[in-house]
Amino acid sequence: ELEALNTGDDGRFRTQELPEGKYTFTVKADGYKDGACDATLLKGGADAQTDCPLEALPRVGTIVGHVRDAETMAAVPNAVVKITDSQSKPLQVTADSNGAFRFEGVAPGTAQMQVDADDYLTFVMPTDVKVRQEVNADPVIRHRPKQGLVTVGKTEITIKQQIQFALDQAVILP
Repeated sequence: ELEALNTGDDGRFRTQELPEGKYTFTVKADGYKDGACDATLLKGGADAQTDCPLEALPRVGTIVGHVRDAETMAAVPNAVVKITDSQSKPLQVTADSNGAFRFEGVAPGTAQMQVDADDYLTFVMPTDVKVRQEVNADPVIRHRPKQGLVTVGKTEITIKQQIQFALDQAVILP
């Protein structure tokens, strides 16, 4: 059994002198699926050439998370979680009974997440997706008020209660 070998910049490797016979090389490289290739060495010690093609892993990421209630931090089951990835591809899942959700195969870059659940306000947030990494996104959603505090008319929007925002942020303070 051979120890680990490293390739040069051109992907070639050389072993120490080996006796004749059939050999299987297991090849591992970051960003690729593991591969294997065979080589048969003949009498006389001549060099043997073998090609060990590797398949690149997909350049995508994963988003996981839990939908939670803003007041109690309890799980919000059956929330509909939608994302639009950086390639404008829409994806949708329904959170399980623990509020958990998972998106796989998401293009890297900024994805927009939208969460909808009965009796809750729609929640929207950006999420940065990294290649071959799992990103945790835990949306915290607020109950829809029993009485609406905003009226939208043809020419105006009326807000019935003062709203305070966090400084330099699009975050509403309690």
